[in-house]
Amino acid sequence: MNQVPDSKKETLVESAYQWIREAILDGNIQPGAKLIERELTQETGVSRSALREALASLDEKGLVQREPYRGYRVTNLTKKQVQDLYELREVVESQAAELFALRATDGDLKDLLEAFSYLKDNIFHRDMAVVRRAKVNYYSVIYAGCKNVELENALSNLIERIFYLRGRSLLTESRRKKSLAEFKALTDALIRRDREGVREITHQHLKAAKEAILSTSFTEELSD
Repeated sequence: MNQVPDSKKETLVESAYQWIREAILDGNIQPGAKLIERELTQETGVSRSALREALASLDEKGLVQREPYRGYRVTNLTKKQVQDLYELREVVESQAAELFALRATDGDLKDLLEAFSYLKDNIFHRDMAVVRRAKVNYYSVIYAGCKNVELENALSNLIERIFYLRGRSLLTESRRKKSLAEFKALTDALIRRDREGVREITHQHLKAAKEAILSTSFTEELSD
């Protein structure tokens, strides 16, 4: 029996990984949902072995959790986990934003204005995938402009869970309006290179986002 070349299998694993990741981040697969291997192999078009490798990678990223003898389900964060994650977010994202204000080139500032314009045009879109892409684009400009490879690496380890939570924090129109005002204030402060202002605005933005998320349904312990 011919074996699938390693390079081809890696491509299939990555394809399945991205399909499931996008479905989770876009809200098409809900937190706490059980992941049925049979259904996912049909949706992704990969073998069970490739699918399991993809699920293991998603487990490492914190997007899914493996339950002994029961398979995988989408991570359903507790309030304590959200609070812990936002404490880390404030440290990492505040530092990235301050470094952007200090180190950004004229080209970075132009990219930031373009990213904010794109975000403003799409933040009220009914498709959360479009909103998420606009937010990813905005934050990516800041992360790249901070000119710190180690900080970017740290952010890459958080990015999946951060964007997963951001999607949940923008479910209401009122929160989207407030969020847009916060992004406008942050953009203006970054353009002025106002590091103190950037720090305070980032703190207030993350505080509001955390409160919006915690107002949704979370359990005190992980779901069974």
